[in-house]
Amino acid sequence: MRFQSVDMRVVERLIDSMLHMKLDKMRVLLLTILVLFSLCIENSEDIPVIVNASTQWDPAIYKDIVVWQDDRNGNWDIYGFDLSAKEEFQITTDESDQRYPAIYSSIVVWQDDRNGNWDIYGFDLSIREEFQITTDGSDQWRPAVYGDIIVWRDDRNGNKDIYAYNLSTEEEFQITTNTSAQYYPVIYHLIPFFSHPFILTLSAAASRADMKMLHV
Repeated sequence: MRFQSVDMRVVERLIDSMLHMKLDKMRVLLLTILVLFSLCIENSEDIPVIVNASTQWDPAIYKDIVVWQDDRNGNWDIYGFDLSAKEEFQITTDESDQRYPAIYSSIVVWQDDRNGNWDIYGFDLSIREEFQITTDGSDQWRPAVYGDIIVWRDDRNGNKDIYAYNLSTEEEFQITTNTSAQYYPVIYHLIPFFSHPFILTLSAAASRADMKMLHV
């Protein structure tokens, strides 16, 4: 696995321009920013993170910490790497599968099937402590985290909704109630003059899919 640096100046200029745009144009520009995170790489330098014969997938990064899912133990575990200390560390050790990690600050989250369904779990790197976020018997998938808010796709209502959990208040709450399916939430405090973060989701209704921006 290799990590490449992104020229954030390009992204910052696009974010600044959003302050003077209407919401519909803002949605389009936000999608452009997300694409640029993977495409606008200038003068990048490859930094080796791991060289292992097993498979490593779905990396995520916050500052000096990279996390990913890793099958070196015969199941999917979550591993991490400290770019400053140049040290690898294992986050999950359960024999079931842990997949699709996300990270913000010291909090790492992922989906976990140790209970016979997919739940959302987390790990606090600052105190080296694991914790369970969802306990519903249906499946919860693809978490994302920003600040104290964790979001994910949830199947408990017979369709795919977006739910969230506030780490500070320890409260779970439903975000979407539309009978169509909502997928792949991302969350970020993108716009400085709003006090709360935004959530962007993919919403599928009938034969079309739309991007929805929601204010938490």
